Amino acid sequence: QFIGKTVPVKMEEIDALTGATITTTAVITAIQEIADTVNGTPAEEPAAEEAAEAPAAEEAAAEPAAEEAAAGTTYEATAQGFASPVKVSLTLDEKGTITAITIGDENFAETLGLGARALEESFQSQFIGKTVPVKMEEIDALTAATITTTAVITAIQEIADQIH
Repeated sequence: QFIGKTVPVKMEEIDALTGATITTTAVITAIQEIADTVNGTPAEEPAAEEAAEAPAAEEAAAEPAAEEAAAGTTYEATAQGFASPVKVSLTLDEKGTITAITIGDENFAETLGLGARALEESFQSQFIGKTVPVKMEEIDALTAATITTTAVITAIQEIADQIH
């Protein structure tokens, strides 16, 4: 299914392996790394990104203010799913940890039996206790509904961007 695709390949462009989201994500990450090498992106770039993510002393001092602003606050974001927009509402504690989540609204129209499973408590409950941003490899994706799952993760990333 990768033959004929143009890099970068996105998760929503392929059928992820059922029960192997981490492996599928690793394949897509490896493809991106190859594309970066071919395009002349320095190999040191990922290390620089990791270093930028590690809080410096002054960033660590500024971070609690952003986290305190998030305490008990509900944030919302929407990302395009397979068949409809997927709205995500998160309530975060003072550390940016998810204490409540609601997926979907009146515009939610993902496919019954597939993407519509994002509305189920069994899917939503896995986000409780995770700190934003949540990465795809941290959750169990909906089988045969990768685009819907990706929309949820994208919306959560947008919320993380709002508070940082």
